[in-house]
Amino acid sequence: MDAEDRNEPRTASALDRHIGARIRGCRSAQGVSQEKLAEALGLTFQQVQKYERGANRVSAATLFRIAKELRVPVGELMPPSVTAGRPEDDWVVLALAEVTPSLSREGQTLLVNLARTLTGCERLRS
Repeated sequence: MDAEDRNEPRTASALDRHIGARIRGCRSAQGVSQEKLAEALGLTFQQVQKYERGANRVSAATLFRIAKELRVPVGELMPPSVTAGRPEDDWVVLALAEVTPSLSREGQTLLVNLARTLTGCERLRS
């Protein structure tokens, strides 16, 4: 990115708008004001407004904090998975997300290496 690109205002992407709309929907459904959410996160309510409009991108760390504060899984704030339209594949993603944290570091490494071997996906090797 050159200096000229950095000086131009960034327009909201579809992903930014989707995440913002999900934050707004979850917040509103729980009756939490922008001010209350902002205070809990140590932000200004204007920053929460910008996140909800998609005007500012939400970092992964902030998205995690927002989800925690709203007591929803982070995935609730994200767009449908890339397997959308293929519900038969969703159980795999959910099952892996459920079991992986309970595995030892060695178990997680074995699982990832097995998946890499089965798919032939070398670019993910550490």
